[in-house]
Amino acid sequence: MKALVLLLAALQDKPIELVSAPVDRAPALDGVADDDAWKSAAEVKVTLWKPHDPNDKKDVLVRVCRTTDDIHFLLVWKDDTKDVRHHPFVWNKEKGDYDEAELEEDVASLGFELEGEFDADMLAGKESRWDVWHWKAARTNPAGFAMDKSHQYSRSNLGGKSKKFMGNDGKPVWIARPEDAGRSATKRADKPAKNEGDEVPQFIAQEPDGSAADVRAKGAWKDKTWTLELSRKLRTGQKDDAQLESGKSYGFTLAVFDHEEHADHSVAPTMKLVIK
Repeated sequence: MKALVLLLAALQDKPIELVSAPVDRAPALDGVADDDAWKSAAEVKVTLWKPHDPNDKKDVLVRVCRTTDDIHFLLVWKDDTKDVRHHPFVWNKEKGDYDEAELEEDVASLGFELEGEFDADMLAGKESRWDVWHWKAARTNPAGFAMDKSHQYSRSNLGGKSKKFMGNDGKPVWIARPEDAGRSATKRADKPAKNEGDEVPQFIAQEPDGSAADVRAKGAWKDKTWTLELSRKLRTGQKDDAQLESGKSYGFTLAVFDHEEHADHSVAPTMKLVIK
């Protein structure tokens, strides 16, 4: 990861800026980028890298616009396969029971500074908290939402479900990723006690509520390309969300998972989101 950060610094004189364009009418959230709103928004190509292999690159085309109360994002990236199954239960005839299949969905995430010094390198060891939107092709997309979470990074043990990682400087970093308050955008089903089909979903998308319902999102896969639209209020009033204001800028990053999970994904450098 340290080598990746040095490479990104060498390639960039200053952070990429994503500027929100004011529009009169919000784009429809349907995974089709044909709205008038996107025509007035400048397209920025962001190159993502794999943390373990800086030569493994992926380009994501990004547009941002805003209406009076909401901000809207458009992400477009190439993906040869449409992966919309996530660890389903698959019937094993010999065992007479279900196994959990090693299948991962496609995912995209956006991260915004919330507290502390923002750095897209999650192992930089900087004390910070992010507002993170996780769109998941199987677990949230059917319901039309993204999972709304916080990421907290600390040199101290955060307890609970936080996990310990080795930072770039060889010292521990604890990372916690709690979901925002309210009903989640996905629920986990129990493994069936009897045969209910060759394959049964383990995760089911559902309409969230509370702070967990802040981020609406819809992605569509066509011609080996994902087109994803996301929308959220600029100011939600929730403590676990970044409150975005006109005339200000914010640290920002994004990531794409190509039927991958955990640390195996493509990441963007630290960027700047400018709200016009």
